[in-house]
Amino acid sequence: MTSEQLQKIIINEIDLEGIPPDVVGVILVRLTKQAFQQCMLDTYDALAPDDQKEFKRLMAASDSIAVRAFIEEKLPAIDALSILATKKIIAQYKKLRHDLSPIPVQTVATPA
Repeated sequence: MTSEQLQKIIINEIDLEGIPPDVVGVILVRLTKQAFQQCMLDTYDALAPDDQKEFKRLMAASDSIAVRAFIEEKLPAIDALSILATKKIIAQYKKLRHDLSPIPVQTVATPA
């Protein structure tokens, strides 16, 4: 999947309402980068040991066309794997956002 495709998934899954546009841009860039990294880790884990060695070699050579061809050959369901990896990152973001949301202040009634 492309970065743009990953961003579309992210935009559709998270609530960006009320967040300033410049902050939304930063959030999307960071989440997309994390999603891509998670995709690479999950791809590596899904490969057989011999294929993992070849994957490392191709990644070290920085040949993105060869990497993509290799992945598509070895993992025909790579798009589904990419979506799952992206949803993992989205779930982590939602949890973090929830955990960091302001704690509601309870008002204490004063005795009359």
